Amino acid sequence: MTTLLVLLEVNPDKSNLLVVPPSHVLNLMFTHEQTSELEILESGHHIGNLMLQPKLGADPDGRALGFLGNMLIRLPDSPKKQRVAWDGTLMMDHTLATTGLELTINLQDPPYHVHLGFDQRRGKAECQVKQADQTINQSSFSLDQAGLNSLLREAGLDPGVFSNIPATISAPTISAKQTELMIRKEKIIAYLVSIKQGETTLAEIYVSQLGQVLTAKTITGYSFATEDLMPTP
Repeated sequence: MTTLLVLLEVNPDKSNLLVVPPSHVLNLMFTHEQTSELEILESGHHIGNLMLQPKLGADPDGRALGFLGNMLIRLPDSPKKQRVAWDGTLMMDHTLATTGLELTINLQDPPYHVHLGFDQRRGKAECQVKQADQTINQSSFSLDQAGLNSLLREAGLDPGVFSNIPATISAPTISAKQTELMIRKEKIIAYLVSIKQGETTLAEIYVSQLGQVLTAKTITGYSFATEDLMPTP
Protein backbone atom coordinates (compact mmCIF):
# COMPACT_ATOMS: atom_id res chain seq x y z
CA MET A 1 0.00 0.00 0.00
CA THR A 2 2.86 2.37 0.83
CA THR A 3 4.28 1.83 -2.67
CA LEU A 4 0.91 2.63 -4.24
CA LEU A 5 0.57 5.81 -2.21
CA VAL A 6 4.06 6.94 -3.20
CA LEU A 7 3.24 6.22 -6.87
CA LEU A 8 0.00 8.17 -6.50
CA GLU A 9 1.92 11.18 -5.18
CA VAL A 10 4.79 11.04 -7.67
CA ASN A 11 2.93 9.95 -10.81
CA PRO A 12 -0.84 9.85 -10.27
CA ASP A 13 -1.58 8.94 -13.90
CA LYS A 14 0.18 5.58 -13.36
CA SER A 15 -1.77 4.65 -10.22
CA ASN A 16 -4.70 2.22 -10.24
CA LEU A 17 -6.06 3.74 -7.02
CA LEU A 18 -7.88 6.39 -9.06
CA VAL A 19 -9.55 4.00 -11.52
CA VAL A 20 -13.38 4.19 -11.49
CA PRO A 21 -16.07 2.35 -13.48
CA PRO A 22 -17.00 4.25 -16.67
CA SER A 23 -20.65 3.90 -15.59
CA HIS A 24 -19.86 6.07 -12.54
CA VAL A 25 -18.87 8.96 -14.82
CA LEU A 26 -21.92 8.50 -17.05
CA ASN A 27 -24.23 8.40 -14.04
CA LEU A 28 -22.77 11.72 -12.85
CA MET A 29 -24.05 13.32 -16.05
CA PHE A 30 -27.62 12.23 -15.36
CA THR A 31 -27.49 12.83 -11.61
CA HIS A 32 -26.61 16.52 -12.01
CA GLU A 33 -28.19 17.10 -15.47
CA GLN A 34 -25.56 19.70 -16.35
CA THR A 35 -25.45 21.01 -19.92
CA SER A 36 -22.11 20.69 -21.76
CA GLU A 37 -21.46 23.46 -24.31
CA LEU A 38 -18.47 22.63 -26.51
CA GLU A 39 -16.63 24.18 -29.41
CA ILE A 40 -15.70 21.77 -32.23
CA LEU A 41 -12.13 22.14 -33.50
CA GLU A 42 -10.30 20.75 -36.52
CA SER A 43 -6.51 21.17 -36.41
CA GLY A 44 -7.07 23.88 -33.80
CA HIS A 45 -9.57 25.85 -35.90
CA HIS A 46 -13.16 26.42 -34.78
CA ILE A 47 -15.60 24.72 -37.15
CA GLY A 48 -18.76 24.24 -35.09
CA ASN A 49 -20.55 23.77 -31.80
CA LEU A 50 -21.98 20.88 -29.80
CA MET A 51 -24.36 20.95 -26.84
CA LEU A 52 -25.08 17.88 -24.69
CA GLN A 53 -28.09 17.82 -22.35
CA PRO A 54 -28.51 14.74 -20.10
CA LYS A 55 -31.94 14.27 -18.55
CA LEU A 56 -33.63 11.80 -16.23
CA GLY A 57 -36.91 10.63 -17.70
CA ALA A 58 -40.33 10.70 -16.06
CA ASP A 59 -39.90 6.93 -15.89
CA PRO A 60 -37.38 6.22 -13.05
CA ASP A 61 -35.65 3.74 -15.34
CA GLY A 62 -35.32 6.22 -18.22
CA ARG A 63 -32.36 8.33 -19.30
CA ALA A 64 -32.13 10.70 -22.26
CA LEU A 65 -29.09 12.44 -23.74
CA GLY A 66 -30.00 15.32 -26.00
CA PHE A 67 -27.40 16.56 -28.48
CA LEU A 68 -27.58 19.62 -30.70
CA GLY A 69 -24.94 21.15 -32.91
CA ASN A 70 -23.48 22.05 -36.26
CA MET A 71 -20.13 21.96 -38.04
CA LEU A 72 -18.44 22.66 -41.36
CA ILE A 73 -17.64 19.43 -43.17
CA ARG A 74 -16.73 18.32 -46.67
CA LEU A 75 -19.15 15.67 -47.90
CA PRO A 76 -18.26 13.10 -50.59
CA ASP A 77 -18.43 14.56 -54.13
CA SER A 78 -18.83 18.07 -52.71
CA PRO A 79 -16.45 20.76 -54.05
CA LYS A 80 -16.50 22.75 -50.82
CA LYS A 81 -17.31 22.44 -47.16
CA GLN A 82 -20.84 23.08 -46.00
CA ARG A 83 -22.48 23.46 -42.65
CA VAL A 84 -24.29 20.39 -41.37
CA ALA A 85 -26.64 20.71 -38.38
CA TRP A 86 -28.06 17.97 -36.19
CA ASP A 87 -30.54 17.61 -33.36
CA GLY A 88 -31.17 14.33 -31.59
CA THR A 89 -31.94 12.39 -28.45
CA LEU A 90 -30.39 9.11 -27.33
CA MET A 91 -32.66 7.12 -25.00
CA MET A 92 -31.30 4.68 -22.40
CA ASP A 93 -32.52 2.57 -19.51
CA HIS A 94 -31.16 2.68 -15.95
CA THR A 95 -28.27 0.39 -16.93
CA LEU A 96 -27.36 2.92 -19.67
CA ALA A 97 -28.21 0.41 -22.41
CA THR A 98 -29.56 2.11 -25.54
CA THR A 99 -33.32 1.81 -26.03
CA GLY A 100 -33.87 4.30 -28.84
CA LEU A 101 -32.59 7.19 -30.91
CA GLU A 102 -34.19 10.14 -32.67
CA LEU A 103 -31.88 12.07 -35.01
CA THR A 104 -32.48 14.89 -37.48
CA ILE A 105 -29.74 16.07 -39.86
CA ASN A 106 -30.02 19.18 -42.03
CA LEU A 107 -27.80 20.06 -45.00
CA GLN A 108 -27.80 23.45 -46.70
CA ASP A 109 -26.52 22.74 -50.20
CA PRO A 110 -28.41 20.90 -51.51
CA PRO A 111 -31.16 21.42 -48.93
CA TYR A 112 -31.61 17.95 -47.46
CA HIS A 113 -33.47 17.01 -44.29
CA VAL A 114 -32.87 13.50 -42.92
CA HIS A 115 -34.72 12.01 -39.96
CA LEU A 116 -33.75 8.68 -38.37
CA GLY A 117 -35.65 6.91 -35.63
CA PHE A 118 -34.58 3.72 -33.82
CA ASP A 119 -36.65 1.80 -31.28
CA GLN A 120 -34.54 -0.96 -29.78
CA ARG A 121 -37.42 -2.51 -27.85
CA ARG A 122 -39.57 -2.87 -30.97
CA GLY A 123 -36.55 -3.80 -33.09
CA LYS A 124 -37.58 -1.26 -35.73
CA ALA A 125 -36.02 1.76 -37.40
CA GLU A 126 -37.40 4.41 -39.75
CA CYS A 127 -35.72 6.82 -42.15
CA GLN A 128 -37.18 9.81 -43.99
CA VAL A 129 -35.31 11.99 -46.48
CA LYS A 130 -36.64 15.32 -47.75
CA GLN A 131 -35.23 17.69 -50.33
CA ALA A 132 -36.59 21.13 -49.58
CA ASP A 133 -40.17 20.25 -48.51
CA GLN A 134 -40.59 17.19 -50.72
CA THR A 135 -40.22 13.66 -49.36
CA ILE A 136 -37.93 11.73 -51.69
CA ASN A 137 -37.48 8.60 -49.59
CA GLN A 138 -39.24 7.00 -46.65
CA SER A 139 -38.51 3.51 -45.40
CA SER A 140 -38.50 1.29 -42.34
CA PHE A 141 -36.38 -1.73 -41.53
CA SER A 142 -35.75 -4.19 -38.74
CA LEU A 143 -32.77 -3.89 -36.42
CA ASP A 144 -31.26 -7.22 -37.40
CA GLN A 145 -29.02 -8.56 -40.16
CA ALA A 146 -31.90 -8.76 -42.63
CA GLY A 147 -32.80 -5.14 -41.94
CA LEU A 148 -29.18 -4.05 -42.31
CA ASN A 149 -28.87 -5.87 -45.63
CA SER A 150 -32.05 -4.19 -46.86
CA LEU A 151 -30.71 -0.79 -45.86
CA LEU A 152 -27.39 -1.41 -47.61
CA ARG A 153 -29.12 -2.49 -50.82
CA GLU A 154 -31.33 0.60 -50.68
CA ALA A 155 -28.18 2.71 -50.41
CA GLY A 156 -26.76 0.97 -53.49
CA LEU A 157 -24.25 -1.14 -51.54
CA ASP A 158 -23.67 -4.88 -51.76
CA PRO A 159 -24.23 -6.53 -48.34
CA GLY A 160 -21.90 -9.34 -49.40
CA VAL A 161 -18.95 -6.96 -49.34
CA PHE A 162 -19.45 -6.36 -45.62
CA SER A 163 -19.72 -10.06 -44.88
CA ASN A 164 -16.02 -10.33 -45.71
CA ILE A 165 -15.04 -8.05 -42.84
CA PRO A 166 -13.35 -10.18 -40.16
CA ALA A 167 -15.67 -11.06 -37.30
CA THR A 168 -12.73 -11.15 -34.92
CA ILE A 169 -12.54 -7.35 -34.59
CA SER A 170 -13.04 -6.70 -30.90
CA ALA A 171 -15.34 -4.09 -29.45
CA PRO A 172 -13.66 -0.92 -28.13
CA THR A 173 -12.78 -0.92 -24.44
CA ILE A 174 -13.76 1.99 -22.18
CA SER A 175 -11.92 2.91 -19.00
CA ALA A 176 -12.09 5.84 -16.58
CA LYS A 177 -9.98 7.29 -13.81
CA GLN A 178 -9.84 10.35 -11.61
CA THR A 179 -7.22 12.89 -12.66
CA GLU A 180 -6.47 16.61 -12.70
CA LEU A 181 -7.05 19.20 -15.41
CA MET A 182 -5.69 22.74 -15.65
CA ILE A 183 -8.29 25.45 -16.32
CA ARG A 184 -7.15 29.08 -16.32
CA LYS A 185 -4.03 28.24 -14.30
CA GLU A 186 -6.06 26.36 -11.70
CA LYS A 187 -6.04 22.58 -11.23
CA ILE A 188 -9.42 20.91 -10.89
CA ILE A 189 -10.32 17.29 -10.23
CA ALA A 190 -11.86 15.60 -13.26
CA TYR A 191 -12.37 12.17 -14.79
CA LEU A 192 -10.55 10.93 -17.87
CA VAL A 193 -12.58 8.51 -19.98
CA SER A 194 -10.49 6.62 -22.55
CA ILE A 195 -11.88 4.64 -25.49
CA LYS A 196 -9.43 2.21 -27.09
CA GLN A 197 -9.42 -0.33 -29.91
CA GLY A 198 -6.63 -2.68 -28.94
CA GLU A 199 -3.62 -0.46 -28.27
CA THR A 200 -5.03 2.45 -30.32
CA THR A 201 -6.69 5.28 -28.44
CA LEU A 202 -9.86 6.33 -30.28
CA ALA A 203 -10.86 9.12 -27.91
CA GLU A 204 -9.97 10.74 -24.60
CA ILE A 205 -12.71 12.67 -22.80
CA TYR A 206 -12.37 14.80 -19.66
CA VAL A 207 -15.51 15.08 -17.52
CA SER A 208 -16.02 17.31 -14.46
CA GLN A 209 -17.21 16.07 -11.08
CA LEU A 210 -20.66 17.41 -11.99
CA GLY A 211 -20.75 15.38 -15.18
CA GLN A 212 -19.98 18.15 -17.67
CA VAL A 213 -17.82 17.27 -20.65
CA LEU A 214 -14.87 19.68 -20.53
CA THR A 215 -12.68 18.62 -23.42
CA ALA A 216 -12.17 15.68 -25.75
CA LYS A 217 -9.85 14.65 -28.54
CA THR A 218 -10.42 11.93 -31.11
CA ILE A 219 -8.36 9.88 -33.53
CA THR A 220 -10.27 11.50 -36.42
CA GLY A 221 -8.55 14.86 -35.83
CA TYR A 222 -11.63 16.53 -34.37
CA SER A 223 -11.47 17.82 -30.81
CA PHE A 224 -13.98 19.45 -28.45
CA ALA A 225 -13.48 22.00 -25.69
CA THR A 226 -15.42 24.37 -23.47
CA GLU A 227 -14.73 28.08 -23.91
CA ASP A 228 -12.39 28.01 -20.88
CA LEU A 229 -10.20 25.39 -22.57
CA MET A 230 -10.15 26.84 -26.09
CA PRO A 231 -6.60 27.32 -27.42
CA THR A 232 -5.32 30.89 -27.32
CA PRO A 233 -5.22 32.47 -30.81
